[in-house]
Formats: sequence, structure tokens, C-alpha cells
Amino acid sequence: TLSSSSAASDVYKRQGIARDIIRAIQQSRKSADLDVSDKISLTLFSEDSRVSQVTQSFENYIKEQVLADEIKCPKNSPEKSDKYFEHKLENSDLVVIIN
Repeated sequence: TLSSSSAASDVYKRQGIARDIIRAIQQSRKSADLDVSDKISLTLFSEDSRVSQVTQSFENYIKEQVLADEIKCPKNSPEKSDKYFEHKLENSDLVVIIN
């Protein structure tokens, strides 16, 4: 039916956003010269509410993939720091801060 295919399409879109978030975090880890096994704490910010929603929905998966102990998603843009990275996702921007 149409409604189940549209629901499946939404799931695939959300999974795609989660993969984009993971890719951005991995690029940030590399730019920060972190060791592959280093555990991290993250702050993720995007003005696109879908990014926050996907981060919350896939939080455990994202944490597992990037070795994060914690992920914060503030409502306001965080202050820049030495490990502040800006990324372009398909339809939005993402700020990754490694704490």
C-alpha cells in the first residue's frame, strides 16, 4: 500500500541522515588527530530539526559507530572551540564539537 511504502521511504531517509552524521563525526575525529580507539563526547548542532530527531532516534547506534560516550544536541548554536567542525549534509549543515 501507499502508506507503508511512504513509511518505509521515511525510515530509509532517516537511516541515510544517520549515516551522514556518522560520516561527519568520523571526518571530525580524523581532523582532530584522534586515535581510532579514543572514546569521545560530542556536541552536535543543526538548525534542521530532522538532524536532532535522527540523532536521538539513532543515538545508541551513532555512539557505537563513533566510540562516543555522550552526545548532546543543544537548541542554540554552540560556541566555537578548538575541535569545532562544520559539515554539509545533503539538505542541512551540521556542527560537530568533540569535547
